[in-house]
Amino acid sequence: MKYVPLGSSSDIGASCHYLQIDGTGILLDTGVDPQQDGLDGLPLLDLVSGHSDRPVVHVMVTHAHHDHLGALPVVLKRFPHVAAHMTRATRDLADILLPASARLQERKQREGSSLADPIFTEDDAEASSYAYETHELESSFDVTGLRGSVAVRARFYDAGHVLGSAGILLEFENGNFEEGMAHSARLIELMEEIEPGPNHEYACPALGAPILARISGNLSWLALGESSAASVLSSPLAVPYFTVADSHIPGA
Repeated sequence: MKYVPLGSSSDIGASCHYLQIDGTGILLDTGVDPQQDGLDGLPLLDLVSGHSDRPVVHVMVTHAHHDHLGALPVVLKRFPHVAAHMTRATRDLADILLPASARLQERKQREGSSLADPIFTEDDAEASSYAYETHELESSFDVTGLRGSVAVRARFYDAGHVLGSAGILLEFENGNFEEGMAHSARLIELMEEIEPGPNHEYACPALGAPILARISGNLSWLALGESSAASVLSSPLAVPYFTVADSHIPGA
């Protein structure tokens, strides 16, 4: 898997991330920087546009804030063949917010508060809806590209941020699936042999248990992850443990 950040990865502004999974190219969010006008507020789309080794076939939108959604009409004009995936609530908000954004850009230029040309028009925003595909939470859907050598599936899950917001789970096979599940099962077994608490040997596998549950479909691992997290976080030593752990992460 290849990852290319096209926008800010730490501040508010132009959130946009490119993933390539064995030939399938996906943009995660297409935001604009609210502190910039015109083209200066866009993600660095030239890092993928026109590069044959960086195809873009899908866009996935997590929620309807402009720093995650605001460049979508520009992206869909640049890559007219892509599908834009989001929840139904995010689409409903996009149908309101994006045309309103176009009108605001035009008004700011007309009034002289901005010298930048609008990055898209109201017609562009309304025309973009042809590419929207909505999905229910926890519903798996295929996002494999035409050049993809492995099947890639996606799933939205509740993010609890704003109306319609969702996290994204991408599922694909890398290596031998059965062998990977065998190693994962052994990891869970080892975790169950360790006394629960805020320690590295227990906390790290506990964090991975929900992910393994989603990949494998083994709901008992999901329950184990939930109970493990509760055990770790309920300990009076949890805050000191995670404080020390963060201090060993570069940039934390």
